Amino acid sequence: MCIDEVLVFEDIELDSIVYKITIEPNGYLDNSASSEKLNFFGRLFRVALKGLNYNEIQRNLYNVAKAVSYPKHRLEVWPGYFSSVNLY
Repeated sequence: MCIDEVLVFEDIELDSIVYKITIEPNGYLDNSASSEKLNFFGRLFRVALKGLNYNEIQRNLYNVAKAVSYPKHRLEVWPGYFSSVNLY
């Protein structure tokens, strides 16, 4: 996998701290599934979703603010995600 351009994310606020994230290409990623690489990407996805105000319930992330309620059926549906990072 090769990234040809620089990605810049500015003014990302988490816990009242403003961040600027710059991702620069510096080579290729090999296809080996090292535990450090898998751990990094798993944590990156979790932090990104929490930054989008998703709440963690058990091991899944849900957006409670965008819940859809069906009172006739006593049901509430929360949009959400789960992430699994591995080499398949």
